[in-house]
Amino acid sequence: MDFERVYDRKKDGSLKWNKYNEEVIPLWVADMDFEVAEPIRAAVQRYTDAGIYGYAMPPAALAGTVISWLRSRYGWEIEKEWIVWLPSVLSGLGTAARYVSAAPYGVMTSVPVYRPFLDIGSAEGRRLQAVPLKAEGWTMDFDAMEAALTEDTRVYILCNPHNPTGRMYSRGELEQLADFCLKHDIFILSDEIHADLTLDQHRQHIPVASLSPEVAAQTFSFFSAAKAFNIPALNSAFAVIPDARHREGFDKIRLHTVPNMTLLGGDACRAAFAESGGWLEAALDYLRANHDFLYEEINAIPGLKMNRAEATYLAWIDYSESGIPDFAACLEKYGVGVMEGTVFMGENHIRLNFGTQRHVLEEAVRRIRTAVENRG
Repeated sequence: MDFERVYDRKKDGSLKWNKYNEEVIPLWVADMDFEVAEPIRAAVQRYTDAGIYGYAMPPAALAGTVISWLRSRYGWEIEKEWIVWLPSVLSGLGTAARYVSAAPYGVMTSVPVYRPFLDIGSAEGRRLQAVPLKAEGWTMDFDAMEAALTEDTRVYILCNPHNPTGRMYSRGELEQLADFCLKHDIFILSDEIHADLTLDQHRQHIPVASLSPEVAAQTFSFFSAAKAFNIPALNSAFAVIPDARHREGFDKIRLHTVPNMTLLGGDACRAAFAESGGWLEAALDYLRANHDFLYEEINAIPGLKMNRAEATYLAWIDYSESGIPDFAACLEKYGVGVMEGTVFMGENHIRLNFGTQRHVLEEAVRRIRTAVENRG
């Protein structure tokens, strides 16, 4: 578990590392620069050694592994029948959006938020209802949500833990959201892909569907080992859909639009949840140290402000007082690749991925400081 070890990811076709030229440190897309846990590597090796790669099902033990993981991490008891295997969380979100209705309808979400939520909300005739979070604390604005509500609002897409702000919603916030959705007969599509990346050691992730049977019946919850165990290319995700009717309808659409989870993805997911807990805890310790370093350094740069992230390895940095427009473009000139906040419908912010080696992060901070000192 040497998180300081550097890899040449460009030679492996890395999306993250091949976006820019050699002079730019890429801290944009959400994957980490750490080697995976040994049990995951062994699972991949077993798959490649087989020599025949025909149609296959996820391993039989995976359902029990997922059930135990959700119970031990979040205290959520689920049934085996509730699980639907998926290649990715995004494919599940798209499938659920199609299941809700073939007719155009309103899709509400709180912004800034992960860009594909916005795309799903406006695709195939759907109507996006983007409601700004309260900038103070990045909390949901329920008064604004009530005001934005229309008769055709059918879905709320939740991101918890939240990308890009790093928030973990409290039980009280989730209960208020659940009450809002139950009152107005709105489905909750809950992206919980960052659930295992809790930085605040005094907090525990709360799956929104775990609040009550009534909430669970209206919720499609999506999880994956991809982010926490750094295996986004292995297609290892799943939905938890307690309502049998909704699950059956979801699965019928999935069969014709989404590839099955592969044996490789299933084996990797099982190895992650069942055998790689020690790696995850070590990774979280490393990420917490990176976060704390970044938090102190960014807030020491005049014109920049970073709130503490409660989860994820993503920093949401406010540059509104820097005097530099389009800060992401400016930083690229100084050799740092980040995502401009407007991608998420967030103004005057950048998102920075700190899931990398400390010395890489230190150099990125030095370049950011130089960019601000030179005013772009």
